[in-house]
Amino acid sequence: RLPPALPDAARPMTPRDARTAAFRPAEAAIRGVVQAALPEVATTLLFRVKNAATYHERMELSTAQKKVVEGQEAFAVAFHAALHEAIAGDIAEGEAADPAARLRTDWQSLDLVDESRIQDDILQKRIGQLVSHACEAELRALDGYAGTLLGLAWADEKRNPLRGDVLGRAVMRAIERIADAAAERKLLAREFGQALADAMPACYRKIIEGLQAEGVQPVSLALRPADDVPARTDWESSWIGTRPPVQPERLHDFERSMLGRRGPETVPGGLDTVSALFERLMSGGAGLPPAAPAGPRSASQETAELQLTELLRRLH
Repeated sequence: RLPPALPDAARPMTPRDARTAAFRPAEAAIRGVVQAALPEVATTLLFRVKNAATYHERMELSTAQKKVVEGQEAFAVAFHAALHEAIAGDIAEGEAADPAARLRTDWQSLDLVDESRIQDDILQKRIGQLVSHACEAELRALDGYAGTLLGLAWADEKRNPLRGDVLGRAVMRAIERIADAAAERKLLAREFGQALADAMPACYRKIIEGLQAEGVQPVSLALRPADDVPARTDWESSWIGTRPPVQPERLHDFERSMLGRRGPETVPGGLDTVSALFERLMSGGAGLPPAAPAGPRSASQETAELQLTELLRRLH
């Protein structure tokens, strides 16, 4: 006979529970921002109602504004639950054993779903994009602290459970709680997305200050284990000046198209550096034969070569 389930308060905390709990202060700060955004969104919608160009637009805005005013408590409760679930779910998903499953897009897992569900998914992504674009610097800094809280050895923006698309998911669940019509949800997603884009930079900075006050040290933004980096593609290999592991003497198709060539041409000797590759692309694009291999390079040239290679690696 199975023992009775333990209540939440008595259930032993797992390492995943501990990692989720580490984000509780940040979760509370975000809830405060959304709570403060509710009257701001209602006021913005009221202003737009007064300036609507058509009767139809005025009615849509008025209905959406009424839903926000009357449903503030329901929205706040729904967002609280949805944000906690989204953060915990993102942490669990990030720890999935199959790395390919984490990289799989939502669209690949969609089968036959309601059209409104697809539209809501698009809206939540737009909210996330608004927040991400407005908070690019803050999120980049927060990635390092999130890596520490998650026990990672490097800063991974896709594993930060406070990133924009996670917030967008929670906001959209709360919008669905108070608005039934697709037009209303679209209006509210736009207004809440803009309100969060304005307010979240300061919120993220406050979260970072709180983590610093607790003595949390961010992991390196550059350090990333080689096992977690996808295999370098032939396209990247050609750009950074290394030859692909398969057919090392052939130019990659993309590079051949850049050079305006066709067919399996071979890589000339002495073109195994970034600067040589750029020179080859420039001369090939002009219809000229590739430059002859350069002689020995100076120390300054070697340094510039390493810096350019590192920049290309980080950009990738």
